[in-house]
Amino acid sequence: MTNKRKKQLIGIVVSVILIMLACVGRYVYKESQRFARLPYHPNPRIESIAWMGLGTVTGEDTCLIIDGEDGTPYYHLYFDTIPGKYVFLTETEGLMEKMEGKVPRKKFYWKRIEIRIYDIDSGSQIKNIDVKKLVEEQAPGYQYDGWGEQIFMYGLRNRGDSCGR
Repeated sequence: MTNKRKKQLIGIVVSVILIMLACVGRYVYKESQRFARLPYHPNPRIESIAWMGLGTVTGEDTCLIIDGEDGTPYYHLYFDTIPGKYVFLTETEGLMEKMEGKVPRKKFYWKRIEIRIYDIDSGSQIKNIDVKKLVEEQAPGYQYDGWGEQIFMYGLRNRGDSCGR
């Protein structure tokens, strides 16, 4: 085999290897884009509540004064209340996979889902609920989508309950 022929063969082998590496790199990148970290926002923390208490007009008036979390817009929306009684904070951690097909859908891989319930009047934690464990025990084969508490609270938020109303 001549030197020219050897150089051509080496060039072809190197080209094939580079093409294979590019394909593998593209596949790995595409796979990594299927997953998103959850939650999209910082988990609400009780330390972010500067003050909480009951209003003076009715027993259901509830007021929370929340310090922003690193300038995160709408951070206050992740603090839910049962007016006049409790504030509950849903803390989550996991991944969401974007799945392709005729109907795009999402699959959740939860590492942790906890709801911490605090008494508004005293500020003390009264209960911790492991939602991930409950879903696994009570609804095997189903998954928590992370929005159940938001739908539940929608009706309460729109009743007009707020500070001093």
